Amino acid sequence: MGLAATVKRAATRAVINKVLGLLDSSDANLLRIVRTLRFVSPLDWYTKALTAMEGYITDGHPGVEAARRTVRLLSKNARRKLVENLIDNTFLGGHHLRYEFWEREGFGPPTTLLLSPTTVCNLKCYGCYAEGHDVHSTLEYDVMNRIVREAKEVGCPLVHFVGGEPFLMKEVWDLFEAHPDVYFNVFTNATLLGEPELDRLAKLGHVALSVSVEGLQMHTDERRGRGIYAVATGTMRKAAERGIPVAFSATYSKANYESVATPEFFDAMIDAGCIFGWFFPLMPVGSCAVPQLMLGPYEKMQMRDRLAEARRTKPLFFFDFGHDEWMAGGCLAGRKMLHINSQGGVEPCIFTQFAVDNVHDKSFTEALRSKYLGKVREDERIRANPKKTCLVTDIPEVYREIVGTEGAGSQSGDTLTTTLAPVMDAFAREDKALHATEKP
Repeated sequence: MGLAATVKRAATRAVINKVLGLLDSSDANLLRIVRTLRFVSPLDWYTKALTAMEGYITDGHPGVEAARRTVRLLSKNARRKLVENLIDNTFLGGHHLRYEFWEREGFGPPTTLLLSPTTVCNLKCYGCYAEGHDVHSTLEYDVMNRIVREAKEVGCPLVHFVGGEPFLMKEVWDLFEAHPDVYFNVFTNATLLGEPELDRLAKLGHVALSVSVEGLQMHTDERRGRGIYAVATGTMRKAAERGIPVAFSATYSKANYESVATPEFFDAMIDAGCIFGWFFPLMPVGSCAVPQLMLGPYEKMQMRDRLAEARRTKPLFFFDFGHDEWMAGGCLAGRKMLHINSQGGVEPCIFTQFAVDNVHDKSFTEALRSKYLGKVREDERIRANPKKTCLVTDIPEVYREIVGTEGAGSQSGDTLTTTLAPVMDAFAREDKALHATEKP
């Protein structure tokens, strides 16, 4: 590391120590944290976001109370890991690594890596994107360990475990231990987390839980099995009591969209100790896809409006993959995120289940150089409107073209580009007509 890099690193650490010293819930200290981070922000995009946050604090936005709740609920260890691994390793220090990569390669690496260590799951939820995969498909520890190491070396130290049920594999615990400088988030059904596992997570500090629910008890138990809602929310509470970062993960579809974004749902998640939430529209992907449960464009717009109202009224942070990707300049697939499936295939995202390259025979950087991923990153049609660029639902014809040109294969069958193609095209046409008067 050169002198300039060493000085920058030392300055960053000084900022982190200052932030940690300010972590109480007063408005004055929240403002000091935002202004301190803005001072060292490496990008205009970060600076604009931090300036907006300063305005929220001044105006008393519910997001301010969400920040206070986060500070109150996280343990001292979890707070330190959150600040060190997200602010420093991912955004500040990570930015410099990504910039160096861009100078070498001509494009930037993703910020976020999604890993599916297995497709095996102890629950059977209809419409699951992983349902119908090879149930014996798992990634070896050595492969995952190498990929995580190579990813953080180029500025991608934020790793989400998806699946399948990640906690069915003991190897994920070994990865947590091996990479304390990576921030992990595990999407889980929470059925395998007893007191010993939660104690272990609390001690680690750099692992967050995103617990899957489908709304309140009726819809969760209907899709996931009797009693699962009680297990999920019970685990949330026990984790929150230990200061572990807890989020909910909710898939919305025709079966539950009228109840999953209600004030009652948000209140229940807040009561269970969640500090964050993920919303995913049900996608008709995988060999057991249920396209009839996919929201239509008008229903999806209703969901967007309900979530916008929740942001104005509820003290909880959340991200909706159906509408919020514009915050990062549009579709994240292959650009801000990357998914490695349980066979090692490198996919643009977890819903674009086609791959050309495989990490069993390529390094992380070599996989990023793929012509297939390059087309997903660079096709101007994908960037034309940052608010309407999902490869699966908004421009399916573009994705079919890229898949066909590059000879990408699917782990779960090619229905998205064959039998379901007319369904996706019809959705895209209807959605485009509905939003024709909206500005990009």
